[in-house]
Amino acid sequence: VIYSGDGLSAKELVAHARERFGVAVPDVTIQPVCTRRLTNAKTWPVATMAGQALGAMILAMESVLRTPPDVLVDTTGLAFGVPLAKLLAGCAAAAYVHYPAVSQDMLDALDRPAFNNSK
Repeated sequence: VIYSGDGLSAKELVAHARERFGVAVPDVTIQPVCTRRLTNAKTWPVATMAGQALGAMILAMESVLRTPPDVLVDTTGLAFGVPLAKLLAGCAAAAYVHYPAVSQDMLDALDRPAFNNSK
C-alpha cells in the first residue's frame, strides 16, 4: 500500500519510481489521504516547522487508521509521525529523513524575508 495525497494513480507512481530511482515496483494499491497538505510549508505561514511536525503526525495517524501496515516506511522527510504510527498500528517503522529537522543554517535563515512563509 502506498499512502498518497498527490492525486497520482498507481501506474503514475510506479512509473515515477522507475524513472527517478531505477526501481521496479510491483503492482501497488494506493490509499488516498486527505491530510497530506498539512505537511506543506505554505499551509503554516507562522510556526512553519512546528506546523509541519504536527501535520506529519496527523498524516501518519490518518494513514495507519485507514489501512494499518505491517511495516511503515515514511519517505516524507519528516519523521515526526513514525512514533505515532508505531503506537497506533503496532507496526515496524522506518523513515527516510534527508535533512535535520532543525539545523543552525535553517535558524540563521529565519532572519531573511525570503524564508518567511507569511509573506
